[in-house]
Amino acid sequence: VHANRHLAHLALRTPPGSPAPEPPKKISLADFRIIKLIGKGGFGEVYLVEHIEKKKKIAPKVLDKRDVENEAKMQQILNERSVLVRSFKSPFLLSLSYCFQDDKFLYFAMKYCPGGDLRALLSAIGAFEEEEARLYMAEMILSVDALHRLGYIHRDLKPDNILILPMADGSVQAKVLDFGIA
Repeated sequence: VHANRHLAHLALRTPPGSPAPEPPKKISLADFRIIKLIGKGGFGEVYLVEHIEKKKKIAPKVLDKRDVENEAKMQQILNERSVLVRSFKSPFLLSLSYCFQDDKFLYFAMKYCPGGDLRALLSAIGAFEEEEARLYMAEMILSVDALHRLGYIHRDLKPDNILILPMADGSVQAKVLDFGIA
């Protein structure tokens, strides 16, 4: 009903003789090319995929609907989706690009962070230089503050749940994820 009202409102603003705007295309797995599995968690698997038309890489978390049939797991999924939908307000929180489903799976498609997670980075280099440690710590504090401003407490903040996003200028940015028990 809300969507119909919105489209009707747009139709009122369409110049006479112009075709009415088409409703947004529904996203499905068919819109993506699967590249590889990049992670497994307690609730699902995360893949690297590329949107076929847009040529944009994203990382959908794929959740089997059979695994989320009990009330507690369903609440965690709903919590995570709620945070992901609202987290676009902070550059230090991973946010949702797309959310869709089919008969068997739920898909939470998020920004792809090719730098991996903080745990893997620390394992590879051993320790950060003091300036790097300050940068990551400041970004984590800002992410926790952003979550608190949204009304959430993370409850599972650890190096595995912090992704590294390389930036165009050569710097990196930390992105907090995994809001299931927030």
